[in-house]
Amino acid sequence: MSRKEPLPPSVDDLLADRDTVHRRYPITCPYKWRTSRLPPSFFSRFTGSRRPDTPSASFYRLYEFFVIIQIHSAMRSLQF
Repeated sequence: MSRKEPLPPSVDDLLADRDTVHRRYPITCPYKWRTSRLPPSFFSRFTGSRRPDTPSASFYRLYEFFVIIQIHSAMRSLQF
């Protein structure tokens, strides 16, 4: 049975705390981005293996990037 990827934060939560997204996806370590947000399985805790990326995790990551970059840019252009 496969476990479901947790839903990403809402748009309001992302915009309220953009620093959390920047900390989760550091620009200096892009290889760390491609991991699932699911808690590690019992087996992987002992082996130290990384959590694999899932299609839904990838989609949610794109959503977070879009919100932070595009909507933030749109909000800044409205201020001027």
